[in-house]
Amino acid sequence: MYFYKILISLSKSPYFIPDKRGNPYKTENKILTKYHSKEVNAHMIAKKRVVPLKIRQLEALLRRLPQNHLKIPLIEQELIKRRTGYRGEKNVDYHISFLPDEYLIFHGLRLVHQHPFQIDTLILAPSFIAAAEIKNISGTLYFEKHSHQLIRQSSKGEDGFSNPLLQVQRHKVQLKGWMEKMKLPELPIDPLVIISSNSTIVKTSTGNERIYKTVIHAEQLPGKLEKLRPFSPSLILTSKEMNKVKRLLLKNHEPLYTSILEQYSISPDEIIRGVQCPECQLYAMSRIHGRWICPACAGESKKAHIRAILDYFLLVDNSVSSQKCRDFLLYDSSRNIHQLLSSLNLQSSGTTKNRLYHSPSEENWEDLENLLNTPALQDKP
Repeated sequence: MYFYKILISLSKSPYFIPDKRGNPYKTENKILTKYHSKEVNAHMIAKKRVVPLKIRQLEALLRRLPQNHLKIPLIEQELIKRRTGYRGEKNVDYHISFLPDEYLIFHGLRLVHQHPFQIDTLILAPSFIAAAEIKNISGTLYFEKHSHQLIRQSSKGEDGFSNPLLQVQRHKVQLKGWMEKMKLPELPIDPLVIISSNSTIVKTSTGNERIYKTVIHAEQLPGKLEKLRPFSPSLILTSKEMNKVKRLLLKNHEPLYTSILEQYSISPDEIIRGVQCPECQLYAMSRIHGRWICPACAGESKKAHIRAILDYFLLVDNSVSSQKCRDFLLYDSSRNIHQLLSSLNLQSSGTTKNRLYHSPSEENWEDLENLLNTPALQDKP
């Protein structure tokens, strides 16, 4: 177990690692994949942690922009920041694996009470709720008492961050209000700021030591939650009540979809269309006798269209018609494009002629990514 801990702290990513253009490398860290998929008891995870949609959008944008596009450095910088945050969240999962089986874990839960709010990890116990914000920031973190600012000190100087203590307190108020609206039991809600790296030093000014009740390192999580369990709790949820809370949390989860093109003021006309060759990366594949063929390198693929369709959902819109899909893939067969879309088991609406296919759910994104990266489904004959 200690060996896994070292590997996770050194790893740059716990899933297929795309290069800066968003294309996945050919290798995979199998030990980390084994760890992340099996160490946490499956019945504890009510909502699993998935690659954030924003990361997928940024990767797709880098794949589909011309290499000399002026916005690429800005997009790459944002992608590095997002991957760092996600890596920190994944690293905390190791410590979550030590929690009691009776706890229910919700990752990336987004609810609405007056305003939307998203909790990195929510832990539902029979006698309390822990709402955690996870930070993966290196160096020395200084929580300034008077300005309520988080300052990072490193060899490069000082950087200012928004204070996660204010964020988790706001989430506590919103979650409490949401639970009251849902007429759920009034469990104590404990906000936590989890620092994912044990090498990060946390400091504060004299008289502000109370922050250490909320700000903890990841390895402190199991012990911290044990202390939150009251000796004589006035309220303990039954298994039936736990399932009711779980059901309502999942039912009211509202994933956020924003236009990445609007965010960076990029026109859809600037996006490269077509099906990308997995061998030479050229967007020029043609479909011949059920296979995608690259005219440049003669590379072949049975499933290269999957990446292209997913890129449409990430970059253009969260629903697509057969005609718009044909235009994006540069493919002129209306019958075959319907078959390709139907084969992905996407949710759809409308009649056959005007049918719209909708973007995959968070969990289905993982399934389609796995389909693209499954060694057993190699493209070459």
